[in-house]
Amino acid sequence: MSVANFSRSGKGDVVKLRPPSKVVETTATPTQIAVLTHPARFKSVVATRKWGKSTCGKLKVLARVGRPKRGGLFQWIAPIYRQCDAVYRDLFYTFKSMGQLVAHDSQKLQLDLATGWRVDFRSMDGAENIRGDTPDEIVIDEIGQIPDDKYEEVVRPSIMTTQAPVTFLGTPKGRRGVGYKMWTRGQPDPVTGRPLDPLYKSWRFTCYDATFIPRSEIEEAKRTMSQRAFAQELLAEFLDTTGVVFENVRARRCTPLDDEPVGIGADWAKDVDFTWFVATGCVSGAIQAVQRLPHRMSYIQQVAALVEFCKQFQGRGYFVCHDKTGVGNAIDDILLQTYGNFFTAEENLESFLFTGQSKNELVEEGIVAFEAGQLGFVRQGEQEPIYETLIREHEEFALEVSSKGRISYGAPDGMHDDAVIATLLSNRARRRVAAGQGGGSAGMLIL
Repeated sequence: MSVANFSRSGKGDVVKLRPPSKVVETTATPTQIAVLTHPARFKSVVATRKWGKSTCGKLKVLARVGRPKRGGLFQWIAPIYRQCDAVYRDLFYTFKSMGQLVAHDSQKLQLDLATGWRVDFRSMDGAENIRGDTPDEIVIDEIGQIPDDKYEEVVRPSIMTTQAPVTFLGTPKGRRGVGYKMWTRGQPDPVTGRPLDPLYKSWRFTCYDATFIPRSEIEEAKRTMSQRAFAQELLAEFLDTTGVVFENVRARRCTPLDDEPVGIGADWAKDVDFTWFVATGCVSGAIQAVQRLPHRMSYIQQVAALVEFCKQFQGRGYFVCHDKTGVGNAIDDILLQTYGNFFTAEENLESFLFTGQSKNELVEEGIVAFEAGQLGFVRQGEQEPIYETLIREHEEFALEVSSKGRISYGAPDGMHDDAVIATLLSNRARRRVAAGQGGGSAGMLIL
């Protein structure tokens, strides 16, 4: 068996994957072909039921093992044994009919092929058995059901030496876990439109992309299923989970007032995270202006950028609350010594030190403000990509409860919460002004 060839069927709605053997002919839809042929190393697909996730994975196996490689190892990973067994049987009969099956083990779920490849099926209920393997490629089916620690501690280290490609397949299971993390990483940056990471690519396919589901069946399901179930299972949407802090955040709306002063939050970063500035109306609670700085700007440049951000509110007044943790003390010096005409510690600048307790209090202030309608997004902001990033971070922001009952807040591993922190700091600045704790100099108007 040589390299499998992709060609159009002539029907216009499917594309055929034709192994050189004439015994078996397998078809793939155009959306599946888009996934199969994309060059990214880490590919993530979240899709409706019956779109053909498992079929897409099987076609991926056929395409790769058709290229001879002595000792090649292709692993298929699924949450439980039964899910592996079903795919094993399908590929067993396929390779047998093609005359490419050299040996097999129905207990270990292994297929040895004439091209030198072994296709090995592993379930996460026996994840420890994967340790020590060095696969050349992996398909992970139902990634939303794979525990984070099993992927990060067992699967991910196994591909370090081979730099193996991985295809993640599944239906969304909330805004948590490795499945959501891999999918998010493969999405373009809403602000720049460029890939967040060129090694990653992700797709979302709904029931309307599923070639073999009749539209009448979709409409019937929409009529009879709950809105949440339809959105998750058929529209492949990532919905809020129980650990999410700011529920229904997209519905939190406030109307800004003309010429009202603003509370400005600044969260500093440089290399990995982003520096964000968020301005919130002190009376309306409407998030009126947002800025995210690019990576690797010097802190002197970042402080200058904050000054320019504040200038747009100079006639209205502003109070700045910034994160003094880490580099914050040095930034205080720059703000007060270099830009003393804009900032006065007693009047319109607060340096906020993050501790476990102070962060929890800051978050809980934000929760109360959102719920009370005292903090929210302006509607026109939906048209600006930067606001999509801001809202998405709020949707992903979550709480965790330790075994001792301690609550902590933050973004899931590998994600960002800089925009959330800047928003919460802006809310604190807004509240200080509303409480009469802001002075009347350096650009701040007294309410």
